[in-house]
Parts: sequence; C-alpha cells; structure tokens
Amino acid sequence: MRSLNEGVSAADRLPSSGNAPKKRTRRVRLPGKLGRKGMLIGAGLCFVGVILTTAWVSGTLQRTLNTAKERFVAASVEAGFQVRDVTVSGRGETPAQDIIAALDTRRGAPILSVDLSEARQRIEALPSVHSASVERILPDTLHVIIEERQAAAVWQNEGRHVLMDRKGHLLPGNALGRSDLLLVVGKGAAEQTDALMTLLGTQPALALRVKAAVRVSERRWNVMLDEINGLEIRLPEEKPEEAWQRLAQLEQEKRFGNRKLEMVDMRLREPLVLREKKAGGA
Repeated sequence: MRSLNEGVSAADRLPSSGNAPKKRTRRVRLPGKLGRKGMLIGAGLCFVGVILTTAWVSGTLQRTLNTAKERFVAASVEAGFQVRDVTVSGRGETPAQDIIAALDTRRGAPILSVDLSEARQRIEALPSVHSASVERILPDTLHVIIEERQAAAVWQNEGRHVLMDRKGHLLPGNALGRSDLLLVVGKGAAEQTDALMTLLGTQPALALRVKAAVRVSERRWNVMLDEINGLEIRLPEEKPEEAWQRLAQLEQEKRFGNRKLEMVDMRLREPLVLREKKAGGA
C-alpha cells in the first residue's frame, strides 16, 4: 500500500518530536496553479481560439460554413428532401393561393431550407388568419395549420359593405346578403363592435332581435330590433348597459313588441320617450 507521504518532499512533511508518531500529510494543489499538462492544454486552446477568431474576422470560417451548408442542402435535395406538396388544415375563407404565396416557396425547393418561423409570420399577416403554424413532414411536404378569424358582422360605411370579426379586423369575402350577421353602420363602428356585442349579450333574448346598430357621432349606439327599419332603441353614451337591462325589463312588463312603436329613447331614465308609428305605417 502506497503511503500518503509518497511523493511528498521533506520540506512538506511535519517535523517529528521524540517518539511521537509521524503525522501523514497530503500534497495540496493551490488554486490557480496548473500542472505542466494543464498548461500545455490551456496554451493549445488559446492557440485554437486565436486561429478561429482570426478566421471568423477574416470571413474564412463563415465562408467555409456557408459552403458546407450549401453542399448539405444540395445533397438533401438529391436525396429527395424537396418540396413536392403543401397541405392545409383549418382553411375556410382564406384563398389557397394566398397561403401558397405567403409560404414563398416552389415545387422542388429544398425543404430543409424553408424558414418555418418566417413562413408562419407571413401567413399570420393575411387578413383572414388569426394564427398559424407551419410544419415539415419529411421528406417532401409542408403542412400549414391555420385558425381563421370568424365573420361576426357586416360593416357599412361610406356606401361599402365589408365583412369583419368582432375585433374589427376586415375580412375578405362577399358581405352582401349576409342577413345572418349583425349590420353595424357608421364611422368608428368597426372598432366598437366587440364592446357592442358584449353589451347586447348581457340580455340574450333581446340580443336575438337585434338586426343592426348605428354608431352616432362616434359616441353611442342606436340599435334596430326585429328588422332594419324596425324598432329603434336609442342607447345613451354613458352606462349603456344599464339602459339595455332596463329595456329588457320593460319589454317583459309592457311587451313593446305588441305595440306599433317606432322608437324608444333610453338616453333619459325618466321620462321614457316612446314614438309610435304613424297610422298606415308598417
């Protein structure tokens, strides 16, 4: 068995006193000091670092890496890793050609060189797309998954009719004839549609009767019930939710729908302003 003192110089050993047993000592390497082998390795690493830094600065390393990448991509194409097909999930209103254009690739292009993140961002920039993801299905297919914005209303402004979602994003498609959607009219109506639909939804039974809403002076709403030229409800600018709730209660109590009314003005709490249709009116 090797002694713990083996290899320890006399200067490193504790002095003995009389017959007291000799105490064993260990060699301790002080931190920060390297052996010969460590010094050689460190010098080698420094040398390699200097060479790589010089190569990087001069562009040699970058050119080498680019060349290697180009050769790898070329070899992958020859091995069959090229775009031959594109599949899409979730597409309804978004034109297929718009998705292909946003992918910005072509049949036969190296599939490994397609930047999936940039392709996703371009697809999400399409007006009808809420979110998207792009996947590589090797060896030859790009798969696109999209979540489209849902048409919630038709915006009528300056003679134009445009589909839009609740958040006011304008969507492609034919808006004419979409009687299943809420019609919102006027400047500033698109931006306030989400808040309006949230307000209407607090009274679901009454909300089902709403066919159109007109934004007045970009401050408040006039809501049309039953038909476009039906009963007009004038909501106040301040606390319209309270007026809408009060209208629902009055409708249950007095059945406005059975009276030939043309307008109910809810802007003043008392007195309630009613205007009946003229004789012979629809």
